[in-house]
Amino acid sequence: MSSSDQNNALDMQAVGNFRQYLQIPSVHPNINYDSCVKFLENQAKSLDLPIKTYFMVPKKPIVVLTWVGSEPSLPSILLNSHMDVVPVFEDKWTHKPFSAHLDEQNNIYARGTQDMKCVGIQYLEAVRRLKQQGVALKRTLHISFAPDEEIGGGDGWKKFVHSKEFQELKVGATLDEGITCESDEFVVFYAERCPWQFHIHCPGKPGHGSLLLEDTAGEKVSYILSKLYEFRKGEKQKLDDNPTWTIGNVTALNLTQIKGGVQTNVVPPEFVITIDCRIPPNVDLEKFEATLNQWCKEAGSGVWIEFIDKASHVTPTKLDDSNPYWLAFKKATDKLGLKLKPQISPAVSDTSHIRRVGLPGIGFSPINHTSVALHKHDEYLPVQVFLKGIEIYCEILKSLGNVEETTKEKTNFSRKMSSLSAVQKDALDTQAVNNFREYLRIPSVHPDVNYDACVTFLENQAKGLGLPVKIYHVVPKKPIVVLTWVGTQPHLPSVLLNSHMDVVPVFEDKWTHKPFSADIDEQNNIYARGTQDMKCVGIQYLEAVRRLKQQGVTLKRTLHISFVPDEEIGGEDGMRKFVHTKEFKDLNVGFALDEGMASPNEEFAVFNGERCIWHLHIHCPGQPGHGSLLLDNTAGEKVTYLLNKFFEFRRQEKKKLKDNPSRTIGDVTTVNLTQMTGGVQTNVVPPEFVIAIDCRIPPETVDIKKWEETINQWCKEAGPGIWIEYEQKQAQIPPTKVDSSNPFWVAFKEGTDKLGLKLKTQIFPGGTDSRYVRGIGIPAIGFSPINNTPVLLHDHDEYLGVNTFLKGIEIYCKILISVANVEDRSG
Repeated sequence: MSSSDQNNALDMQAVGNFRQYLQIPSVHPNINYDSCVKFLENQAKSLDLPIKTYFMVPKKPIVVLTWVGSEPSLPSILLNSHMDVVPVFEDKWTHKPFSAHLDEQNNIYARGTQDMKCVGIQYLEAVRRLKQQGVALKRTLHISFAPDEEIGGGDGWKKFVHSKEFQELKVGATLDEGITCESDEFVVFYAERCPWQFHIHCPGKPGHGSLLLEDTAGEKVSYILSKLYEFRKGEKQKLDDNPTWTIGNVTALNLTQIKGGVQTNVVPPEFVITIDCRIPPNVDLEKFEATLNQWCKEAGSGVWIEFIDKASHVTPTKLDDSNPYWLAFKKATDKLGLKLKPQISPAVSDTSHIRRVGLPGIGFSPINHTSVALHKHDEYLPVQVFLKGIEIYCEILKSLGNVEETTKEKTNFSRKMSSLSAVQKDALDTQAVNNFREYLRIPSVHPDVNYDACVTFLENQAKGLGLPVKIYHVVPKKPIVVLTWVGTQPHLPSVLLNSHMDVVPVFEDKWTHKPFSADIDEQNNIYARGTQDMKCVGIQYLEAVRRLKQQGVTLKRTLHISFVPDEEIGGEDGMRKFVHTKEFKDLNVGFALDEGMASPNEEFAVFNGERCIWHLHIHCPGQPGHGSLLLDNTAGEKVTYLLNKFFEFRRQEKKKLKDNPSRTIGDVTTVNLTQMTGGVQTNVVPPEFVIAIDCRIPPETVDIKKWEETINQWCKEAGPGIWIEYEQKQAQIPPTKVDSSNPFWVAFKEGTDKLGLKLKTQIFPGGTDSRYVRGIGIPAIGFSPINNTPVLLHDHDEYLGVNTFLKGIEIYCKILISVANVEDRSG
């Protein structure tokens, strides 16, 4: 058979397979995918490819055919498509929508011709041609066929990307669907707008339709819609003003449903409108939501939003030299002379779930010079365009499948080839434990801490790590030690890893081990003051850096590892002063990590804010005299009244915790009587009592001015002459954002998600140096990688399990790689 005949035979086979696939009515709702699976099994057999079918959800198969590469250790290339298609209105079609009718102009008519059964078959037919030509690829290709993309992929890719089965595919990059282009260009999607779908409930005054009622649901709906459509006009104007923009560059907002009403002459009690909103990656989601809420507030009382889908932004795939897969894709299309038009996808595809786990994904359908007909009546695709797409994929797959091993892949410590050997790891573990115990044996304990031994220890650590170290003295004898690992892009704001050197006092007679011996017991627990608070974290930072450097990892952002004094007594001569110095400013800090707290269960506590501290001394003067008299206006009466008020309040706060198990201590205001002074002898009524109250006030939920007014009112009610002396009276500091608006939080969460950690975000019950960092506008997270461990900070017999300590180092390795490689968003 001649090569021409061979090509003709392949073309006929491809068209036949395409039409057969199109004739399977895998249409919503209630799809039965059995016929698709059987068809794909037959395709795998004819291609001599292994095939697996995965079920994340019953009756929702994910079918994967695999062409194993010559270097299967390399991350693979995923070629994804979906099997499902959107509903049809058959009476609107000129050809049966599942007949795959071929007309006289050589166009195939069927639902799925453009979206996206074409692409799935083009993958398979490109592989068929390459195998027949004897082409070998370095990287493995996985050709996946997924369910339910047209309804969000909730039971398909959304679940599959988080499965062990997906991890085993070891995907490095993905191709997925694009869109038809009517010009000579080919559209390439590198990002998607995030979808928000929500119901807006507008309640109002019901009544007869003949009346002019106040506060009706209709008035509220009218106001909301005017705002939504005013916004929509503004977005359309942006497109008119910027001819190079596409729909993916603006926020699309559409009214998709409206419900309410019983009959024509009755004003209903509620209208509900449904909005479909698609938001491009550059829009601040938090501000956009605030705008929606403001419109609802302005519309009238009781209006509220019920979110059906509220996605967060997904980082776009890079289309530059930093992405070798893009370079390979572009090289292939350039070779074919294709004109590419990169843009943000107007809709959502399965690629969003794949990008969300950090994999690059490109959306591309090789269809040009064709009317866009996806989701429309009479969807079609010309045979020649379909066959040309197979040729295009042949070139693309050869290029992508032969991408050389990248530097990132070589240095990825989670891969077997670059991971530490067992011998290396054992040596590092031993070194880490020894360093931890040596640090714990330094009695940097209050009062009157001498930090010299800590400084010497840290200078030696810096030398062993090959890191520069600086000692800052904002206050004499109060050193701040900073080790620095310079990043590859040192102009970017740095990441600060903070810990404190000091520890709280001990009552040695209450300990079963010497509190500064760092004994290891038979259960492999290390006992010492500072094991949990917080010498563990300081050493874990250093040991994580040691491992990363040994593996050849490089980070974009500079890491500053700081060890500060006096945190346990408020940090007045440490971090509080340091953050206002030129030296601190020169560190160019963009994000900070600091201490958290142990967790007695499997969760890890993450602190994004702190309660502000008020320490009050309340002076209660009164009539002095002999203890045998019933004097009026005594100091004791006033103290009693105040204590009753404080403890009544305290009971209410405790009840809040009891009534809401999801709350933590950081969510309520705590008051504790910590000191009482006054009196000279047993039989003398003193002229004054002073009580000391420790009060911790949560951010945002408590009006601090009103709280102070309440305390002052209690003092006024207790009697004349009472006055308050504030030892400490902090202002509330806004918590660090733990949402998509904070790229460092997103990176932190990605790092912990990769390790499968369960996080519990909360407000810190005490006070740490993080508050000073947050106080100057720098986001900070408190995190100690300690779980399944009793909370023993400040307690007798404080300890930490060796395995927990070592696991924490592994956790920080992952976190540091993530947060120190956050992309620059300044430009």
